[in-house]
Amino acid sequence: MEEKKKFKLGLLPKLIIAIIVGILFGQFLPEGFCRFVVTLSSFFSQFLSFIIPLMILAYVTMGIANLKSGAGLLLITVAIAYCSTLIAGSASFFVADTLFPHFMSADALDKIAATAGNSLEPYFSLEIPALMNTLSAVVTAFVLGLCMSSLRGKTIGD
Repeated sequence: MEEKKKFKLGLLPKLIIAIIVGILFGQFLPEGFCRFVVTLSSFFSQFLSFIIPLMILAYVTMGIANLKSGAGLLLITVAIAYCSTLIAGSASFFVADTLFPHFMSADALDKIAATAGNSLEPYFSLEIPALMNTLSAVVTAFVLGLCMSSLRGKTIGD
């Protein structure tokens, strides 16, 4: 028997479809329903802002703590990550600095500013402050991972 291959849609097409469906629903559904969706979106955004630093702390700490080669491999990894961040940030700045002025006219900026206050407000908002910001989570994870890695093999590190 032949198995039929399942058609699997990738993440980018799913995102594009979701954006289009959201725009269409936003145009035709009642305002109350749209405000309910905005309320859910606001809550989910607050939850993500709270949980992402904790996930960074957990996964980066364990990743560094599980390095077996010691500080040499860790130093190379940190150097590659730092250099790639600098290169990506510089490239995005230069692309934005050279291309965006050609695309954005004063008229387009005025139109964007005119629509800024027209967004729907959620029914209620829930503030969930993060325990730490992202940079604090990365630095804390790095220090904790180094400490755990240095204690590995000693009686207290196991």
